[in-house]
Amino acid sequence: MNYNDLTVQLHLPGDAKRDSGKVFLSSGTKSVEAADGKTSTSTSSSSSLSQAGNDNSCTFEPPVSASEKPTTASLGPLGQDSDSGCFELMAAELPEKGDKDEESKIDLLMPATGIGWRTTNMLSQYLRPPRPGSSDWRDLAEEMGFSYQLHIQNFAMETDPVAKVLSAWCTKPGSNVGKLLDILEKIERHDVLDALPTFLEEDCKRWRRTQAEAKDPIQVPEVTGNFATSTSEDLRGITLNDSPSGPPEMFDAYICFAMADLEFVQELRRQLESEPHNFKLCIDQRDLLPGGSHALVTAEIIKNRCNKMLVVLSPEFLQSSSCDFQTKFAVSLEPGARRRRIIPILIKPCEPPLIIRHITTCDFTKQDLRPWLWDRLRKAMSIR
Repeated sequence: MNYNDLTVQLHLPGDAKRDSGKVFLSSGTKSVEAADGKTSTSTSSSSSLSQAGNDNSCTFEPPVSASEKPTTASLGPLGQDSDSGCFELMAAELPEKGDKDEESKIDLLMPATGIGWRTTNMLSQYLRPPRPGSSDWRDLAEEMGFSYQLHIQNFAMETDPVAKVLSAWCTKPGSNVGKLLDILEKIERHDVLDALPTFLEEDCKRWRRTQAEAKDPIQVPEVTGNFATSTSEDLRGITLNDSPSGPPEMFDAYICFAMADLEFVQELRRQLESEPHNFKLCIDQRDLLPGGSHALVTAEIIKNRCNKMLVVLSPEFLQSSSCDFQTKFAVSLEPGARRRRIIPILIKPCEPPLIIRHITTCDFTKQDLRPWLWDRLRKAMSIR
């Protein structure tokens, strides 16, 4: 039976002229008895749709033989001419279209800087332990573009090399969640790919919320816009081992001190950069390249390239405008000191600046306590 020419018309419930009867569907002509009693005849019907009474129900009747074919059918009001192929049905509900598939909860274009510490910790647990016949964090770093001689060997000396790799990779232009997943697929760490979505969904949710809040910033652009992030081309190649086209050099801590205290800083370097801790410190006179704005460069180092800042307190420190700026800038990044980012070290009797007076100080003025203080300082440096 050909239904291509059929047109369905709907009656709204409550039509006063609605009558009971049968509507015979046919690909040919048909007989219709209209409300006024007039009859028009038609031929054959291979199946029929009957409308019973006023109960708004519609049922299909089985095909009938040629000898049993009806010649008339009772049709409600507004009966249509048989040749038009247009039939009326009582009020019937059409199925609604299904809902669209829910959007993916993972935003593949989310910058890698949006990856949270829980995700980083999970990646570290999977990729740090060596597994025979399986890729590890070194393969991840190599696919991210890091050189074995220049970078991966240095990463291997870190307490958490995976966190260091991700921290350095995040500063590369174009690094995002999609590329991270592609790299994990390339090194065939499918176990990581199976565990990662749950963590990334939370990271993406938090990142979207942060983006929404950023549309209505608390601070005016004049305050937050003075210092570019590490992705800025202007802040590439500012340290001795920086590559203008490669990843920026990262440090465990920046040392804020006055030149009069350089002798203590040399001892500090020997204690912290030696085995077994191998902390990497940023010292202006040793690591920063000349030629750039000192305020801009040190702000970049403190904000984006160091986990900690060691503040060497002395009367000379209090007289230094550069030290004053660096200390205030570091405090502005973390006013409550919840991450213990600033570590004051008192080496000469003086009153610490008011802005950091609430932070616990390592008092190196007591010579007999120095062996204990070095251990405390190393422990504080290890906290992420």
